[in-house]
Amino acid sequence: MTVASTHYIPDALDERLFAAFPGLVIRKDLTHEIRGMSKAPSYVIEFMLGKYCANLFNDEDVREGLRLVQEEVARYTDSVLRKHMLH
Repeated sequence: MTVASTHYIPDALDERLFAAFPGLVIRKDLTHEIRGMSKAPSYVIEFMLGKYCANLFNDEDVREGLRLVQEEVARYTDSVLRKHMLH
């Protein structure tokens, strides 16, 4: 998985939404980037992005948050695969 290859440029609406709903506004492009071959449901990925990538305007915070989300998703996917192999 890659980490946010494109630079995000927020517009005025993005800034207003972020101010009104901190931690609840996510970037869908990040969801699609992490989703890939993951077995984690989209709503789980979106929840974690809201938690770990809440500062949409700071690229470093987003990269660090993506790293954390990717680690958690990888752990979840591994556990699901192991569970299916046992059955």
